[in-house]
Amino acid sequence: MPHWDDTTLKFAKNGTEVKAAIEVRLEDLQTRLAKRDAELTEIMSDKDRLRSFLLRDRDRDAYYRTSQVKVEIPSEDHQRISELCTRMSLIEQEIGKLSLIFENTKEDQQFELTQDELVFLGFGPRDSNPSRSDAPNA
Repeated sequence: MPHWDDTTLKFAKNGTEVKAAIEVRLEDLQTRLAKRDAELTEIMSDKDRLRSFLLRDRDRDAYYRTSQVKVEIPSEDHQRISELCTRMSLIEQEIGKLSLIFENTKEDQQFELTQDELVFLGFGPRDSNPSRSDAPNA
């Protein structure tokens, strides 16, 4: 079986294709962000829970000291909120990057993309997105 070198394999795409893929990717990211935003809004509406999260003394609450050995005792709720915020931040960063690329891409611009770049921009198997004009039976 041949070995593919992902660093040398390039995919030719034009600006129209790139912008179409980005639009689909942005829609997906906006949906994911809205879901997480609703969860964060729910958390923020619980003032006691929010206060506990904001005032938690990480050094005192997160560790139990036994003869100079620190043993981490994580708060599941605190960890879940932190992970939610981290995921939201990453999604917002990705939306920002993709929006910048979208706004500065010309339709007739030509690209030679790596596999990682292709995935980041939102390209996938042709049959996985029926709304794309180049999909079979579209």
